[in-house]
Amino acid sequence: MFTQYTSFKFFPRNRSGRDFVVGDIHGMFAALDALLAQVDFSPTKDRVFALGDLVDRGTESVRALDYLCQPWFYAIKGNHEFMLLDAALDHTAMNNWIKHNGGEWWLKTPDTLKIQLREQIAYLPLAIEVQTAYGHFGLVHANMPFNLNWQTFIKNLNYDADLQDYALWSRERLKRYQLGRYSANVIGIDWLLVGHSPLDHPKCIANVYF
Repeated sequence: MFTQYTSFKFFPRNRSGRDFVVGDIHGMFAALDALLAQVDFSPTKDRVFALGDLVDRGTESVRALDYLCQPWFYAIKGNHEFMLLDAALDHTAMNNWIKHNGGEWWLKTPDTLKIQLREQIAYLPLAIEVQTAYGHFGLVHANMPFNLNWQTFIKNLNYDADLQDYALWSRERLKRYQLGRYSANVIGIDWLLVGHSPLDHPKCIANVYF
C-alpha cells in the first residue's frame, strides 16, 4: 500500500512551545481554527499533530491542503486519506468513496488542487512518535495489534499490508472494552493516542486515549 513512503516519523521534544493533538477533523477546519484561537496558538512556537481523517463529511475538506502546507502542522494518514488515494487507482473505490464515505467534495475540486492534495497526503506517515516532557506519545489513526509492542509495530508498518489496514481501520480495542474485556497497556510507548472511533467524550483504556 504505502511501501514507497515513510510510514513512521519521530519528533523530538518541543522546547520552545506547546504540542496539541487533534482527532478526526473531517473537513471542519473552522472548528479547528476556533480551538486554536481559544488556546492562543503560536505558529512560531507551538505544534499541532492530527490523527488522520482530515477530509470528507464536512464542507471544508479542501482546506486540508492549507494546513498540510503549514510548518507547524503534522498529520498521519487515516482511512479517509487512504480512500482518497485508492480512488485514484480504482473506479469502484472512487464510486464507493463519493457515494458512501463523504467524498462528494472531490467532484467540485479543481484538478490542480486534487494533484496537490494527493501529493501531500501520499507522503503522510501512518504513525508518529512525539517526545514530550511527560513521556513519549505514539499517534496512530485507529489502533495497533494487542500482540505487538510499539517498536515492533513501527518496524513492520512500512511493509506489512495487514498491519497497515489494522492501523487505519480497526476498532477492536474499543469493542473489547465495551464488552467488558481487559486491555493491557501498549508496551514500548508511554501513551498511545488514536482517533477513528466516534465518541461523545475522550476515553482512556489502559494507556490508550481515544
